[in-house]
Amino acid sequence: MKKLVLVFSILGLMCGCGGGAGGGKPVISVSLAPSAQTTIDQGQTVNFTATVSNDSTSKGVTWSVSGTGCSGSACGTLTNTTATAATYNAPTPVSSNLTVSVKAISVADTSKSASSTVVVTPAPSITTTSLPNGAVDTAYSATLQASGGAGTLHWSVTVGTLPSGLSLNSSTGAISGTPSATGTSTFTVNVTDSAPTPLSAQQQLSLTINPPPLTVMSKSLPNGAEGIAYAARLQAISGTAPYAWSAGSGFPTWATLNSTTGAILGPTPTVGTSTFTVTVTDSSTPTPQTATQSLTLTINPVAAACTSSGNEAVLNGQYAFSLSGFNAQGFLAVVGSFTANGAGAITAGEATTSGVLGGQGGNISTFSSYSVGSDNRGCATLFTPFGTFITRFALGSLSSNVATEGRMIEWDAPSSSAFIASGTIRKQTPADFTAGLSGSYAFEESGVDNGRRVGGVGVISASSGSFTTGELDINDGGNTGHVTGVTGTYTSPDTNGFLFAATTWTGQSSPSYAVLYMVSSSQALLMTANDPISSPVMAGEMKQQSGTFSDSSVNGNVVFSIEGVNGGGSGGRMEFGLVSANGSGSLTATIYSDTAGAWDTPNPATPTCTYSVALNGRMTLGGSSCGSGSPVFYLTGANTGFMLSKDSGVEIGQVEPQAAGPFNAGSVSGALYFGYLEVVNQSADSVAGVITLNGSGGYSAIADETTTTNQRADHDDSGTITVHSDGTLSDAGSPGVVVGIIISSTKVVTVSDSSSTYPAIQVIKQ
Repeated sequence: MKKLVLVFSILGLMCGCGGGAGGGKPVISVSLAPSAQTTIDQGQTVNFTATVSNDSTSKGVTWSVSGTGCSGSACGTLTNTTATAATYNAPTPVSSNLTVSVKAISVADTSKSASSTVVVTPAPSITTTSLPNGAVDTAYSATLQASGGAGTLHWSVTVGTLPSGLSLNSSTGAISGTPSATGTSTFTVNVTDSAPTPLSAQQQLSLTINPPPLTVMSKSLPNGAEGIAYAARLQAISGTAPYAWSAGSGFPTWATLNSTTGAILGPTPTVGTSTFTVTVTDSSTPTPQTATQSLTLTINPVAAACTSSGNEAVLNGQYAFSLSGFNAQGFLAVVGSFTANGAGAITAGEATTSGVLGGQGGNISTFSSYSVGSDNRGCATLFTPFGTFITRFALGSLSSNVATEGRMIEWDAPSSSAFIASGTIRKQTPADFTAGLSGSYAFEESGVDNGRRVGGVGVISASSGSFTTGELDINDGGNTGHVTGVTGTYTSPDTNGFLFAATTWTGQSSPSYAVLYMVSSSQALLMTANDPISSPVMAGEMKQQSGTFSDSSVNGNVVFSIEGVNGGGSGGRMEFGLVSANGSGSLTATIYSDTAGAWDTPNPATPTCTYSVALNGRMTLGGSSCGSGSPVFYLTGANTGFMLSKDSGVEIGQVEPQAAGPFNAGSVSGALYFGYLEVVNQSADSVAGVITLNGSGGYSAIADETTTTNQRADHDDSGTITVHSDGTLSDAGSPGVVVGIIISSTKVVTVSDSSSTYPAIQVIKQ
């Protein structure tokens, strides 16, 4: 029995059985902290801690370092080593990322160990040493590059500033934006890595912003008429003057191109269309720039002859004028001033254009002339440096038998390239030019931005060459904006009333420019003057405000009329109506609207709105039946001002106080002149004429009307109207369809041809 017990005892010792709850000796394991991969810069350290489980004798670990592509101290060293801790010291320098393994091995059981990976990176270094040049108003993009550095990199500018209009993305190192000024900027960029102890690097850089590339500004040429001397001037932007111009094959044989000025001249043009290229070369050194543009020049048959004459004295003095509309290439606006001698000659003048002809300006030739008939309708041919404009007009508001205003249209012969345009004539007060602009002015303007209709209304204060406290609402194809804090400068007017203005507001990358032709100290015609290739082109007017403004500034009956385009497709849209306001923030409106030749339903709409008038005359609407898309207004006085819709139709127009009613057929009588408020598309028509109301509902009218397909000179019409007590008008044959509203005994607004795809607001005035 003793031997048996002994055998069992020996077996028990051999198998490790007994003596513990687990029935055996605990297993040793090793863990290391940090265990995840660590990335550090060269020369930096990582502290490691080892833990050995079930190490009953507390012998700890031994340490080692190894790496790929390195050996010995080139892989780094370990210091401050103990049985449970060690400090890894990264080598320095390293030329590229180095991956090493720090290993802790159990002393009690050398088969047990743990490892952790360390990636050693070179110190961050900015490898970008130069940046490509940029150009004003041209999108810029360049990305800074760096090597080395642990983790993600963070970029910043520590000394100096980037060129105006550019910014640095702190995460990507991308410099982007649209530069707004020329010049060279020198600055220092900094890059910082995300190592436990971050390292940085700096690099001084320079970035030069050049003028925009040389470009032929003129994208279109004005049409001409057979036998009438042709004159147009090509214009280039940027580059280095002087320029040299040349024309390619197809240039018309009747014309010459002045290689120095870019003027295209021809004394006797012949009917036809010529397509050719023009090339401009600048004087840049050491390598001149060149730019080429394809152009089309159309000479039409002579338009219907003007038969109006014998009453030239009615147009006598200095007049500001505007024309805006469309030709085959797009939107074109012209503003200017001419002096009529009362005998058919235009003795002085100046004009400026923008749009498809580019931004151009200069004197109106004294070869220009005009004639006026006994009914105050007339014709004028204006020779400008950028083209010849053959116009028809209707005059009115006579003072001492001299017209103080009128409506003007372009009179191109019908063709697919005809310029279809309308505008205004206003007698100037040259004595006001000396003092220039002074006071607070509300303004309106409309036109095109990259093919979209655009409009704006606002207010600004002018004094001694400076604009202050401006505010603006703009609608660009249905995208609306509202800015405040508009400031700027303007020049003193020249003898034609011309002045140049520049404005800006917070966040605007570059100034907005405009030209104005003063009518008087209280009124001016205006047109934007930024690069028409990349900026909106708009034309309009500004009027001086009078009085103070509050909700009581709108009180009683007000007539409004606006027009734009059909936001849902082709065609135009116009609205007019009557508003009754209580002077304390509440109004009701009766609105008649026509979209692309069809009256909208319900007809009329009758919303009830709240309104609020700010101290500067800006008025907004509210209320559940008005909604967020209601128009915004800028008042020029009590019950009068400009208005702009917030929908995609971009309707723009005006509000005016209505005279006291009730009204009848005798409320307006006598001879009045008329024309369209605006032309919104080349497919529309344009009209100027006179109408005589007999005081009993009968009328007779004679007008000049032109389109791209048809032209009617001296077109007469007659009929009968029904006048309702509220001032609304109907054709006698359709008394239920309202087609206009009486504003006063001297002014009426109507819709012209409500079945047309492009219905228009027609202003009739005595």
